[in-house]
Amino acid sequence: MSVLDGYRVIDLTAYVAGPFASQQLADLGADVIKVEPPRGDETRHKGHSTSGELGPTFLNLNRNKRSVVLDLKSDTGHRHLIDLVAGADVFLHNLRLPAVERLGATYDELRAANDDLVYCQIVGFGSNGPYAGRPAFDDVIQGVSGFAATQGVFSGRPTYTAFPMMDYIAGLFASQSVVAALLHRERTGRGQLVEVPMLEAGIAVTLPNNLWQRTYDPAGDLGYPRNLSPDRRPFPTSDGWFCVVMSTDEHFTRFFRGVDRPDLADDARFVTNPGRAAESTLLHRTLAEIFARRTTAEWSAIIDRLDLPGMPLNTMDDLFDDPHLRAVDVFRTIDHPAEGQLTAIAPPIRYSDSPTSIRRHAPLLGEHTTEVLAELGTPDEPSSGQDGVAARISEKHRQEER
Repeated sequence: MSVLDGYRVIDLTAYVAGPFASQQLADLGADVIKVEPPRGDETRHKGHSTSGELGPTFLNLNRNKRSVVLDLKSDTGHRHLIDLVAGADVFLHNLRLPAVERLGATYDELRAANDDLVYCQIVGFGSNGPYAGRPAFDDVIQGVSGFAATQGVFSGRPTYTAFPMMDYIAGLFASQSVVAALLHRERTGRGQLVEVPMLEAGIAVTLPNNLWQRTYDPAGDLGYPRNLSPDRRPFPTSDGWFCVVMSTDEHFTRFFRGVDRPDLADDARFVTNPGRAAESTLLHRTLAEIFARRTTAEWSAIIDRLDLPGMPLNTMDDLFDDPHLRAVDVFRTIDHPAEGQLTAIAPPIRYSDSPTSIRRHAPLLGEHTTEVLAELGTPDEPSSGQDGVAARISEKHRQEER
């Protein structure tokens, strides 16, 4: 039995942050019912797919869920949503708050159908501030949180990460918060509203190190010097790149003696942290010269022998041949009824008594509408937006059987 077996989540999310949050809950065993409009989550339509139905981002953020299509702008669709919420434990959305109000799906409205509901909303900005209700995507949050400017020390201009980091951070905060709120409900019998603002979540991960001297002094310096050093990057070897971190006096002494450079181990500029900070550029230039003289494989053996934190650089392609990732079975091969054989990323958390699992493929649009409404004792009415979807899915299955 998984951790959240027996819990039901009504998932009114789209794009990245919300689906990532609900997928964490689904991987933990929750019955996640993804409620989609007739067109579906927009990520269904982004990127190439075999069937034309499921883009790669959607596939990787929506496993272990059931898809129900409801036109929430119709009376019937809204009534179905209320029926779903009445029997659920959690309601999760990442819509703008004005949109939620228009759909009649605010906390107060849904709590009327289920008083002990845990209601989680991922928003761009906290609802009690002047930015409340503004549209927000990951790039916007990276910029307004100070993160993009902080990254700019490496390139000389503000830079976004190569993946939507703030979406994933907000998603992780949301899934953690939902589980905590369920624990609170177990103890008190009370549900509650949980709000996860992307901006505030971004600040919570950008500033703990970088608050630095501002921690003590309102006019103090910001930015952890080591993290913001342009010299902080992988070292080129004679045939690749190597990543190493030496953070203590003993680390540097052990390294320099281990590579037959006792002169550097005794160099006053490098034996203490203040000295290394003052001569950071010289230190990194010296290290770069040392690393360039050997191959990556040679450095792997040396760093392992010296018991220092360091490993070769992996590209994304390299990950699929990494012996550790193969041993721990990070990449799984699964069969999807519409897309065929797919590569999936396994849930990273391991429980000794209640394991996570990949139980369901990412659903076709509306694949489970009839099934879920039948569980509620509700007929599948055309105004739910399901009728055309059901026909398309049925035709797809018929073609596969021929």
